[in-house]
Amino acid sequence: MRQLAVDGKTVKQARAADGRALHLVAAVSPYSWRLCAQRPVDEKTNEITALRPMLEPLALDGVVVTADAMQTQQKAAHFVVQEKGGDYLFTLKGNQPTVQEKAAALLSSAFPPSGSAAGADCR
Repeated sequence: MRQLAVDGKTVKQARAADGRALHLVAAVSPYSWRLCAQRPVDEKTNEITALRPMLEPLALDGVVVTADAMQTQQKAAHFVVQEKGGDYLFTLKGNQPTVQEKAAALLSSAFPPSGSAAGADCR
């Protein structure tokens, strides 16, 4: 399975030309630790708007794109799956309360964690 892990970070002690802190969003192969794509986050926006232009030039057919809850957006999912032929695994938490409630209702009895696996060390 090919995978790209997407995340954004503010670069410590780095400044953009306008003096603001430099914030980058990057796509890394978790298997090779290779940086596959990187893009600065535009002023007055966030990582959500940087995802598409960063991933646009990459071939994502058969690639699983993972990202934190910030990227859990319908547009991002549609782009990865419908336009690029990839798959996604996005985190869902409090930033999408309605979606989180629906998922909890649908999944509450689907696969409850077993006592033996709960809290397992998955190195």
